[in-house]
Amino acid sequence: MNVSVPSAPLPVRVLFLSRDESYVRTDTKLLRSLGVSAITHVNQSSQATAFLEKHSPKSEEDAAVAAGSAHSVDIVISDEHLADAPASVFLYGLARHPALKSQPVLVLTGSSESSRRLRSAGVYLLERPYTAQGLARMLQKAMSPVRRILRADAFEAVSAQRGMLLQSRPQRSKPAAPVTTSDWFKKGLEHLRANRLREAEQAFVHVLDRQEDHVDAALGLARVHRAKGDENAMRRCLLRATATSLREGDKVRAARIAAMLPATMRDKIFFHEALARMEDGEFKAAALGFLDASKESADTPLHHIVSRACLLTAKPEDRMRRLCAAFAGMGHKATAERLHQRLLVYPEFTPDESPSWLDAYPRLRDAVDVVAGTALAWRHA
Repeated sequence: MNVSVPSAPLPVRVLFLSRDESYVRTDTKLLRSLGVSAITHVNQSSQATAFLEKHSPKSEEDAAVAAGSAHSVDIVISDEHLADAPASVFLYGLARHPALKSQPVLVLTGSSESSRRLRSAGVYLLERPYTAQGLARMLQKAMSPVRRILRADAFEAVSAQRGMLLQSRPQRSKPAAPVTTSDWFKKGLEHLRANRLREAEQAFVHVLDRQEDHVDAALGLARVHRAKGDENAMRRCLLRATATSLREGDKVRAARIAAMLPATMRDKIFFHEALARMEDGEFKAAALGFLDASKESADTPLHHIVSRACLLTAKPEDRMRRLCAAFAGMGHKATAERLHQRLLVYPEFTPDESPSWLDAYPRLRDAVDVVAGTALAWRHA
């Protein structure tokens, strides 16, 4: 199997605007299937603008830093109608905002007159119903370096020609409750206090599906698993909360959470968090974790870190292939190719050579020391 390298990287972090809970579930599931590791959900344009303003770069230097930030937004995906305004009003506001007008945006629409007007204004649209392949194609198009940039004058021209009231008072609708991640988190705490563990777990998972870096939701889910007696699941949530705190620079909180983990995990938080993500099938998040782990252990090559983690799973070679594909999909093509060559290309032999059992697994000679380390870890687990 060859490494799948898309024509343009798919997003890692998405800001998703929707007032319809059924769309939230469906669209989030499709985004997850494409490997999107962080989805922040809001239902109002005002919340989205505030979030983007908070995390948008203020200068070219900030832009370079934001590209690798856990809070930077790769693309905004919006429904055509939001809880406090039509999408056209939200987009017009972005187009007039000096720091946000270049933000990649994709609008999910039905077949309607208003969607045709948005297309006339230069907005990237994807009509429902759509496929995962169609979504991936439009995401890459909307994130392309040669994409169209939002222009306020285009919206004004369409408004004048077709009567699109961009500056009219938005029509408010009654959103279903709970709607925002904050609402779901509060609901999860209420269920947890009342010992309704199943409902609390669903609420916290709901939050984490939409906001990857919600530390409190991860800790709430850890409390649920502890109450249910699932120590393994509790450790996974604690690892997630600790790793997120470290990425946010909150070392004090990270140390406080890590104290609840086994001592064997505390020195390699990113490695163990990435391993847990990989075992859960979240390969894009796992790839990000392994990159952090390689920075954490600067003396250990990335291919050793990845091979060690994969050998701890039931299907090492399948995990390696899917990680390589995840690295490539995130835009780390050179890293994906190096890992593929190092871990997945079988060595060649001449007719006179007699391969040993170590050659039955690609490049396993490089990972012999992993076996000893794995045995030691299992004895102390």
